[in-house]
Amino acid sequence: MLVTNSTFHDVKIYSDKLCNVERINKQTLFRLWLHCCRRQNAITLEEMIRVAPYNEERFRNADKFVDGEGRTTLNSAEHEVYRKHIAEVKKTSDKQKAAKKGQKTKL
Repeated sequence: MLVTNSTFHDVKIYSDKLCNVERINKQTLFRLWLHCCRRQNAITLEEMIRVAPYNEERFRNADKFVDGEGRTTLNSAEHEVYRKHIAEVKKTSDKQKAAKKGQKTKL
């Protein structure tokens, strides 16, 4: 919980003025999840989601597919299907962006 607070007993945790504690780096959150939830079992997945609710989907997917060493070895077949789905969604969104960009240049 300290990661998402800017002060602790009226003492500033971060010295960076531009630090936004509501949006933490994805890699940092993954490392926290891996250490706290998978390796040490110190907190539950639901508690980790309460820390960063905007990252819920990534936490749930990591819980399904990532082992204690940080590798995606759990549920390999399901993980491949998930990756293909994400690739298709990305391709569709890229096409939509290109179409919107093309319409703007025609005007």
